[in-house]
Order: sequence, then C-alpha cells, then structure tokens
Amino acid sequence: PMTFSTPVETPTRADITTATLTDMGVLAYFTQGGGFDPSTSTPNYLYNEKVYKDGSGAWRYDNTRYWPVNPDDKGSFVAYAPYNTPGVALTPVNQAGYPQITYTAPTTGDGADLLASVPLMNENGGVIGLTMRHALTKVTIVLKNVEDAEMLPLIFYSLTIHSKGTGMLTF
Repeated sequence: PMTFSTPVETPTRADITTATLTDMGVLAYFTQGGGFDPSTSTPNYLYNEKVYKDGSGAWRYDNTRYWPVNPDDKGSFVAYAPYNTPGVALTPVNQAGYPQITYTAPTTGDGADLLASVPLMNENGGVIGLTMRHALTKVTIVLKNVEDAEMLPLIFYSLTIHSKGTGMLTF
C-alpha cells in the first residue's frame, strides 16, 4: 500500500508545524506506461482524500491504494492542509493538468493557516514524502503606547488593513 510522510517547512510565525499537522487533502494521479502529462492526467487515483494521523502519529487514509506493479506506471501527488479548510476550492476531478487551489479568506476573524505540498511527480514505490509549505502570510500588528517626556502619546482611532480576499495557487 501507499504510505505517507509529511514534514512541514516552518517559518517563524506559522501556526501549523510538523508536530501539529493532523490531516491533509491529497490528490493522486495514476499514469499508465509513463509519467504525468499535463494535457491528459487527472487526479484519478485519489481526489481530495483525507489523510490523517492516527493515535500513534502514523498517517492513515480510508481509501487504500497500492503501488503499480509495472515499473512504467507512475503516481504523482499533491496535497493541501488542513483537510477541507473553509474557503478552499479544488479544480474538478475530471480536469486535466496540474491542480489549482483557490482560497477565499474569511471577511472577519482569523483565517486558517493553509499549507500546500511540493508536488511529488512520477513515483513508483516507497513512502510518499510530501513536504508542506505555508501558502499564506500571517501578519500580527502590535500597537504600544510608550510614554516619553518629550513626546505626546499617539492616539489611534482605527486601523484598517487591505488585502486580497481570494487567491489561486497553481502547481
């Protein structure tokens, strides 16, 4: 059976790390007789399959798939996390080519941390090692009133940050 290993590349302000990542959505492309072809390959082997850590910390999924016996047959994989993140939309299962992930940020409150894997292309055995990278930037603003004998304190009445509400990640 195909098995997974998923490290997370962690920048300094990340919410999700390798230790705290608990699930991901995986797309797998099975190509017979050759490698991934962007004009014809579709995620026909796994489509938004939930892969999750069990109680022992091992990665599991319910729709078990097996490596092909023919060495010319290949599997290609991409993933995002967390699984079924609100605001995430994937390209349809029957659309050929590299997948696209569209993310719409919530208009209020905190948005989720979103990760996407480095594509793993044309494999035929072994552990599927999907390296996850953060797709969003977390911005934290701290305002501090420092009293100084020579300066008057600043008063802020409002603070607004404008950002793009929707973005598309193309592999």
